[in-house]
Amino acid sequence: MTPVGQAIAFLIGFYALMAALGYLLELIGKAKKAIQEARKRREPCEHGVRGGWNESRCPECVRLKEEAAQKADLEHKKKLRKQDIAIKASRLRNSETERIRKSLLKSQDYLRSLSPQEFEDVVAELFRSLGYDVKQTPYTNDQCKDAIIFKDGKKSLIECKRYGPENKVGRPMLQKFYAAMQEEHAGKGFFVSTGTFTSTSEAYASKYNIELINVDKLVLLIQEAYPDSSSTDTFKTMCLECGEVLNIPLKKFVGKCSNDHIIKNDLDLASISQMRTHPN
Repeated sequence: MTPVGQAIAFLIGFYALMAALGYLLELIGKAKKAIQEARKRREPCEHGVRGGWNESRCPECVRLKEEAAQKADLEHKKKLRKQDIAIKASRLRNSETERIRKSLLKSQDYLRSLSPQEFEDVVAELFRSLGYDVKQTPYTNDQCKDAIIFKDGKKSLIECKRYGPENKVGRPMLQKFYAAMQEEHAGKGFFVSTGTFTSTSEAYASKYNIELINVDKLVLLIQEAYPDSSSTDTFKTMCLECGEVLNIPLKKFVGKCSNDHIIKNDLDLASISQMRTHPN
């Protein structure tokens, strides 16, 4: 073999030896780690039993482990239950708040306290509850139509005016509304007002298929749409600890459920009346 061949063979043998040595060191390291882990597993527990805790050889340690697992499982279930109660309590609060709001809508004074935009929203949601498909128009520059509605394949328009009891809707306003109906090819119109209508506007409406809805008729429609929203004296709430549902007076107070958990209510009629969200 030439000197070059001998050198190459030497290098190959050297690298093979180093690789084998590295592999051997890795095996030794793994073996040491395995021995350390085995020793640790076999360490005596607090009751003096070798491997008592880590290898479950001690009956007392086994009992303690089972108790810890049961406690953890119980805490987990308790946490899940509290989360479920919190979700249900929030839903109940929202539904009760909506119920009170719907009941407030039966008050003429409350309807007149709404802003014009809020009044449009309330009327739109009312017609949805009465079975109409409702498409509201922009609050400004609506061309005398606050909503376009459909039912049984028929198209109609809605115009809303949140007026005081002394304000009257006259014929000129209905003429503009009828022009909007013609432009939209709507077969019927609903003109809703918290004020009143003049005799000339009533005559014009009957001629051109426009239904006039004054505040009295509006309240009747609200009662028809929301029949289960009567009482504003009481409010249902849920205990966040045990989930008990209580029927409490609608006022701010602190009390207890039958399981002696603290119940706090931060709502009253005044605060709900100022929540300008829409009934569902």
